[in-house]
Amino acid sequence: MVAQFPHETAYASFDIRNFVDQLEPTKEKNKYICPVCSGHNLGINPSNGKYQCFNNCQCQDIREAIKPWSEVLEERKLGTYTQQLGLRPILAKKPAAPPKVLNLDPSQLRICKLSGEITTPQPFSPDFVPKSVAIRLSDSGATPTELKQIQVIEYDYGNGRKAHRFSCPCAAVAKGRVKTFSVSRIDPTTNKVAWKKEGYWPAYRQEEAIAIIQATDGIPVLLSHEGEKCVEASRLENLASITWVGSSSDADILHSLTQIKHSTGKDFLLAYCTDNDETGWKKAQKLKAICDQADVNFVTIDLLKIQPALQDKGDIADIFESGMTGDELAELLLKQIEEITTTQQQADQEDTVDVADLDDSEPDSTFLQKGFNTLYGESKWLCADGKLYYWHGKGYRYSPDSVERRRITNYCNSYPVIKKNGDKYVITYPYAKPSKVKELLEWVKLRVEIDPQLLNPPGVNCTNGVLSLDWSGSIPRPVLEKHDPDKHFYTYEPLVKYDPKANSSHCDRLLSCLDEPQKQILLRNLGASLDLKEVRKRRGRETKVILACGLGANGKDSIRQVVSIIYGHQGMTSCSLADFVAYDEGRKFALAPLVNSRVNWASENPQTTRVDKIQSLKLFATGNVLHSERKGKDHIEFDPRAIGIFNLNETPPLHGTIQATLDRIVALLFRKTFKTNPDPNNPDELLADPRFAYDLDFVRECVAPAFLNKMIAGLQALIVEGIDYSCTQQALEEIQAENSHLFQFCKDTGLAYNPKGIVTAFDIWQRLENWYIDNGTLSFEESSNGKVKAIWQEQSKPSDKTVKAINQALPRIKALFPKAKLVTVPHPSGKRKLQALQGISFHDVPMSITGTAIAIRDNPTPNSTPNPHQQSLINQDFHTTHTSYEGFNEKNDFNQLNVDLNEEPKSDIHTSVDWGDRENDSDVESKPDIETPVDSDNEVEGAPLVWSVCDDVPPSTTDDSGGVETAVPGELIAMPESLLTTPAGNSYSEIAQACPESDDKASQHRANTQPHELPKSSTSGSTQELLSEERLMANVELIRECIADQSWDMIAGLTEEWTVEFKSAVWKRLTSYERKIVKQLKPQFDT
Repeated sequence: MVAQFPHETAYASFDIRNFVDQLEPTKEKNKYICPVCSGHNLGINPSNGKYQCFNNCQCQDIREAIKPWSEVLEERKLGTYTQQLGLRPILAKKPAAPPKVLNLDPSQLRICKLSGEITTPQPFSPDFVPKSVAIRLSDSGATPTELKQIQVIEYDYGNGRKAHRFSCPCAAVAKGRVKTFSVSRIDPTTNKVAWKKEGYWPAYRQEEAIAIIQATDGIPVLLSHEGEKCVEASRLENLASITWVGSSSDADILHSLTQIKHSTGKDFLLAYCTDNDETGWKKAQKLKAICDQADVNFVTIDLLKIQPALQDKGDIADIFESGMTGDELAELLLKQIEEITTTQQQADQEDTVDVADLDDSEPDSTFLQKGFNTLYGESKWLCADGKLYYWHGKGYRYSPDSVERRRITNYCNSYPVIKKNGDKYVITYPYAKPSKVKELLEWVKLRVEIDPQLLNPPGVNCTNGVLSLDWSGSIPRPVLEKHDPDKHFYTYEPLVKYDPKANSSHCDRLLSCLDEPQKQILLRNLGASLDLKEVRKRRGRETKVILACGLGANGKDSIRQVVSIIYGHQGMTSCSLADFVAYDEGRKFALAPLVNSRVNWASENPQTTRVDKIQSLKLFATGNVLHSERKGKDHIEFDPRAIGIFNLNETPPLHGTIQATLDRIVALLFRKTFKTNPDPNNPDELLADPRFAYDLDFVRECVAPAFLNKMIAGLQALIVEGIDYSCTQQALEEIQAENSHLFQFCKDTGLAYNPKGIVTAFDIWQRLENWYIDNGTLSFEESSNGKVKAIWQEQSKPSDKTVKAINQALPRIKALFPKAKLVTVPHPSGKRKLQALQGISFHDVPMSITGTAIAIRDNPTPNSTPNPHQQSLINQDFHTTHTSYEGFNEKNDFNQLNVDLNEEPKSDIHTSVDWGDRENDSDVESKPDIETPVDSDNEVEGAPLVWSVCDDVPPSTTDDSGGVETAVPGELIAMPESLLTTPAGNSYSEIAQACPESDDKASQHRANTQPHELPKSSTSGSTQELLSEERLMANVELIRECIADQSWDMIAGLTEEWTVEFKSAVWKRLTSYERKIVKQLKPQFDT
């Protein structure tokens, strides 16, 4: 009998959960390999410790295999037996802890209430009942007959997720009904209903709760219940509530609470109305722990204090069924919360503990804690962007994961655990697994992780300390501090010693490549990199992106090398202009290094993109938000705190016409050159010293300390005086002129901003054509038949297109003067309007247009790609044309085609003119009649061009009776030999009818029509036949331009000057589509 007591005691103390670590788990949850039969059917209930082998092994045999009875007796005999602690030891049940909340002012608490019409889901007979639901209801006591009366209530969680409450009558239970729950979702792959919970589920009525919290004043109190039924019961009483689906994990609830907190942006109190049972209080403790993680105020509401007669397992719905209203419940809730808050405050005062008396040593119990203390406890470590850095005495040095995995692997491989196997003790190595190595490495990174933007703070990490800046005074003062691992998170090696008295002779030699004004621009911008954030607070956009231009061997890269050494080669980055262009195109990986950069100095940059158009470069220059994106990771936003310098060996593609560019970008020209044998008579040639480029020790010891002093002096001068960029104006003008020849044209002709100035396309074209002739861009040659053609020479840059037509003048000049406004001004004749640019003028030439300008649009955007001029006879031979149609009869006696012209034809060349309506125009010179070369298939020889003034004369009036000398000046018209006043005698004899014919007849007749032979012109040098045909085709082109503008009145006015035969000939030259358009325009004009 004595021997039975310890035996019984041993069995009574056996808990298989204490020995789970000795069992080998299977793939199925809570299943292990049986130590008796080696089958995969040993099941263990983790909640109560019950176990069973489904291969019918006896529990006594399982206990004996796990913990032999002989071992227990031996250990007790020696007095060494202790109860082993496993993964889930049996714990004594503790009473539910009293509800606690954070310190809140009860007077500020407001219960979240709903407003408006409240709708709740109603039960209905389902079309489909899952088999598992029917089995559970049947196991609860429902008969097959009762199962046919199943009702369901669906609670919508959004995005196709639903919780279903199935119930049916059951005579076998006291309540008369049994219920069960199931969840469903829409499978994104098959788009079908899947009766299984997967993924994250938000709280029930979460969106509604977020809206109510945002609309509630004070501190909102949001109710939480156990089950959707209680939520809907509260909603019917206008109380906002939430719950979570029954199978929600702690992570799901934590995610939901975090979403609510972040979406509302307010602190709120979660009041959990626990059911009157043990399960409800357990869940309350679980929710409290989760709320502590989510930093959400939490309180548990005891419903027995609200309804003392509440039945066992009663809930909030039972309280409402007893007759209590929502307002009464809200009042009782606030009263109970106030009592809990008062109790909490009193307990806090009684339980105050001096934190200084607590042991602050690192815990050393688990494998992860032991591994961290052993491998990383002796020195300072930090982690940023997933990279580990260790303190080496003067900064932090990067340690790759490959190095750390090796250390951790060796540690795990040598970490012993002693276990007893039978009568012997065996040394095992359970942590020698890849998963444990990864787990420990991840744990280390989490322990020492910091914000990546804290790396490389303002100042310079030097070999003798950290050079920081004191901004307490009006001028920043340098201060040398001792290296501190808790303050100075520099990830670059200190290479330079701070010496305020360093010899500057070698540094001055290096900086002699720049003149003094340009040197100050460079040094003050580099000085700003010491603490750019503070500089921008005091001076705004004083710093600019610098384009360092030079042909090579001029010191740019040597200066860059010095700055790189000062920042330990890590604080300087080299993102090129191509990287910024790629960022604008959506590829943001290239600019990721700028997060911790102090100076971005790119040594090589392409010439493919105009600097003006790189938008991310402008954001970088002014410190606006950029995105850093690593491959495989989400992007993060950051404020760039680096200055930008870009080396260019060729002229940068920069126009610099808009203020946004001028405020952000500046060009420095390195004109001097370092040579081995410089010319003593050439001040731009300096003696080269190869040590600046190739002797890093020389640069680090003899150049960098003095250069650092000059950067500090430049920073101080920047704060006091700012930066004078006036010396870069000449460089900008040179760059502009090399990028676009029109800048040089504006400079040579005096075209500049003038608030009261207005220039038309003709004003610009007249001077531009002369300018082209003077510099050799435009020349003329005469062919063997006496025809004069224009010869254009292209500009040196393919991107710098020559303006070859008057219609391109305004948009091209507008691009150079973005502040100029595109307006319309009256033509001198007063019968139409011309486009012009307002806000610019030639400084020595009066405006050719008078009158009030009419703006076309307030903020016009220049068209960088002007519409190409039409390659036609009209465009090739003459400029602006317009027909006077004063006195024109709306109804034509001949019932013929009425034609006029409102389009301003374009020309590649400005021809000689006779200005009858302009005074004192000495700039207009007589030039030979010319014609732009066109396609040989379409080339038509024409008569020389003259300007004629049209009067109101009959159609048969000849040039002699209605020309310039005798007619009243109406409007200038440029066309070959006054085409609009063709004599009746020069008509075509083979034109049968003057009225428009059908398309088929016209086409046939066009083929048979031959021009009438006209008298040979004394000035044309061409045959009569060609001249007649040319006149006809010129007017056909006029009609086509009027069709394009849908100007019927112009067409009608034009035909007033034509004979019947000439009208018919023009009609036959039009296509079927063009005739159709003319026929459609005529009725519109008549109405």
